Amino acid sequence: GIHGVDSNANFAVECALMRPANRDITVQIPAGQFSDAAGNPNPASDPFLITMDQTPPTVAVSIYEADGVTTIADGGTTGSRAVIFKLVASEHIVSVDTASGVGLNGLVVGDITIGSATGEACTNKKFWGWKDTYYVRCDWTNGVTAKVSIAADKAQDLAGNTCATCLAAVSVTFT
Repeated sequence: GIHGVDSNANFAVECALMRPANRDITVQIPAGQFSDAAGNPNPASDPFLITMDQTPPTVAVSIYEADGVTTIADGGTTGSRAVIFKLVASEHIVSVDTASGVGLNGLVVGDITIGSATGEACTNKKFWGWKDTYYVRCDWTNGVTAKVSIAADKAQDLAGNTCATCLAAVSVTFT
């Protein structure tokens, strides 16, 4: 209902909605619900749509050899000159760390974690992508495991829902 009126005769509408997550809510004021100081009734308002999004994004990964076609299983091996990790999010995601403004359009390379244990690396790392699809390319280094993940709370959707466990580590070992 009407919550209050300020000195300029503006009013605020306050409502508490107990609805499931991810719903569209339409607010509209029918004609004749109030009148101005001269007694003229209000016309019907245009519908105002609010989309409620409370679902965190998820990320799936596919791993390819350098040709971009031949797939490699997580934990597999390859003799290809490079591997390409294709990260596909369930929706447009951006970097949580947007203080510099860089992550406002999507993820930044710092959001991607590259394995750093003994024998893990991403030689000549290349990172690109936008909105919901990102790529990490690692060049071949014999015996090295290329491991990629997105750390907890590094990515969020446009509604601000953070990806708590966005992408667990996936890896390929070069042979």
